[in-house]
Amino acid sequence: MHKKMVSMKLSAKDRTREGPALTTSSEVYPYGLTLQLDNAVLKKLKLEELPEVGDSYMIMGTVTVSSVSSHDSSDGPSRSVSLQITKLCLHDEDEMDDKVEAMYGEAD
Repeated sequence: MHKKMVSMKLSAKDRTREGPALTTSSEVYPYGLTLQLDNAVLKKLKLEELPEVGDSYMIMGTVTVSSVSSHDSSDGPSRSVSLQITKLCLHDEDEMDDKVEAMYGEAD
């Protein structure tokens, strides 16, 4: 069964329901819909170069890069990327396993 992507953006009514209107872009999406990818995750995903803020990617949902950080420390270089989930679609895991395996092969 094909499911449609659904925008996670809060309506103006929802943004004002809990108090004063929210004004920053990070406040137009519900709490908990931001992914923080640290250096180890970025390496696993083989992201050689950091994306730019505003870039979009698919993760069975749509995300927008909301922040990018790179700095040197005594432990070596450190990088991170924050992704704001803007659209989401949930599929039954069993339903998706065969499709994912057909596209990408067996999981590690």
